[in-house]
Amino acid sequence: MDFRNKQEYIRSHNIAAFLDFLVNCCKPDGFNHQWLSYSRRYTGIAKGTSWTCNSLIDAFEKYYWPAEDPISNSKISSFDETSAVLDELSKRLLDAISLGDKLAAQHICRLILRWGAVESKPHVAAKFKDPEFDIVSHLSKMKSFLGHIMSGGDLEAHELPTFQRMDSGVTKVYALIAPGFAIFDSRVGCALGLLVREFWLKNHVTLEDLPMELRFLWGGNIESRNPNVAGQRIFPAFRAVSNQIRFDQNIQISWLLQELGERLLKSGMVKDMTSTKLVRALETSLFMIGYGTSNTRKSSTRVKKEVGRPRLLSEFDGNKLDLLRNEIQVFKQLNPKFSGTAVLRVFYFKLAAFPRESRNPLIIETLNLTSHATNTIWYSLRKEYQKSTLEDVV
Repeated sequence: MDFRNKQEYIRSHNIAAFLDFLVNCCKPDGFNHQWLSYSRRYTGIAKGTSWTCNSLIDAFEKYYWPAEDPISNSKISSFDETSAVLDELSKRLLDAISLGDKLAAQHICRLILRWGAVESKPHVAAKFKDPEFDIVSHLSKMKSFLGHIMSGGDLEAHELPTFQRMDSGVTKVYALIAPGFAIFDSRVGCALGLLVREFWLKNHVTLEDLPMELRFLWGGNIESRNPNVAGQRIFPAFRAVSNQIRFDQNIQISWLLQELGERLLKSGMVKDMTSTKLVRALETSLFMIGYGTSNTRKSSTRVKKEVGRPRLLSEFDGNKLDLLRNEIQVFKQLNPKFSGTAVLRVFYFKLAAFPRESRNPLIIETLNLTSHATNTIWYSLRKEYQKSTLEDVV
């Protein structure tokens, strides 16, 4: 991570300016946004109905997410109902950790995942469901680590515990053991990207020069939550970065919401809330805003995984090759530990759209691979993605 602690992060030039912008977004008509409901089941409002807000505070006040209280099995939807359930789950999980009760801790983690509608997904928080995993020891170390850095401590002054794959379930569990740690999922990432877009384009012509600390991640499998301007890949998808980067951003976003909440309390814009609860409120604001982008997509459409043989571009365009070169270079900066094979796996279908005589030099140039290595990896990936007849792009 580029920042040692919260103060260093919030005082950095770009983050400080973005925080000023976010404070204004909390004022009436400070941030206007809308999206169309794609499903009553998932949004709580009738399909095709428009949800709108005129500020971050307005978004929080309009929070509505139909869910199930995993403790009583009753229906909940409002912020107060949800907050009360999460407070109780947090208390029970912390008690289980304190008592060293592995079975109770694992059970409560499952209840948290059930509230978040991800318990049935086998790949989400998989370790927390594994009866062989020492969940008490892990969560105890993570509680200590997150408590240290969320209270202003230096990252270097505290050993980072071994943590599991970050995903939409793990972030929910961590948020309930460390006050001020925010839940970071696809909706939150989308909302931050939309806010950054409006912030940056007020004084800049393009997002191309957006600094790395403002390139927030988004849930890369639901296109309606893609905050990128059409044709650009400024904001990386969760799946396109390493686990470490996602974890680092979760910490930074928590610092960001912590500081924003403290400023709102000092200004009197928000009252009768603790700073910890205000982080949760701001998180829910982003959650509601991030249901979807407003002006580029009318409904949520899941992107089907591309299968079959990639098609060649109907008309070769050197500019598209340059854009892809820049995209790969940015990806490498975000993922310095990724091997050449890992990078090619991410960009396989995009690269396959170009003729071999254009594609191979780009791979060799950007990934520092030999021609032999490029061809070897390429043939291996082709078999991995689709065992098909020979393709003329290879």
